[in-house]
Amino acid sequence: MKLYILLLIVLTSFLLTDKQLYAQNSDTEILDTDSMSMSKLRREIRGAQSAMYDIYNELNEDDEYDIECTETRSARSLIRERVCMPNFMSTSLSEAARDFVGGQTSAGAADSSGGGSISSASSSHLSQSLINEKNQTLAEIMVELGNANIELNIAFTTMKILNDAYQARVAAGE
Repeated sequence: MKLYILLLIVLTSFLLTDKQLYAQNSDTEILDTDSMSMSKLRREIRGAQSAMYDIYNELNEDDEYDIECTETRSARSLIRERVCMPNFMSTSLSEAARDFVGGQTSAGAADSSGGGSISSASSSHLSQSLINEKNQTLAEIMVELGNANIELNIAFTTMKILNDAYQARVAAGE
């Protein structure tokens, strides 16, 4: 969630400024978010997000900074959540989970405390300072690519327009 918010903040530094400019540079009509139901707006956001990351991933030359989205459910909920993160983060989390499970197995046999912890396992993969550094690099790549490619800029703008409309309607109690 923090990464998503960071990306939206960074992306606003170079987005097109209004719907008319968006429509002028794209083949689509002006987005009429006011007439969309909340479920349609959520579907549009998901589609715009997929399109934006597809374009970004195609332009980005370093696969470590590609962004992949997956649908997940937390252990405590049946509600599906879409999670998008750069490959460097998902790789690190996978390695930390493997180490945690390995720690549970080896420590569980020798110690009744239950083994390792995710925080100690993940610290061996990406420190917070390295994560911050990689997130900064990711933000710089996105800004650079967005400034250089109108298609990506329009995709970012579409995502922002839809997200802003959704947030405004949630704040209004819809």
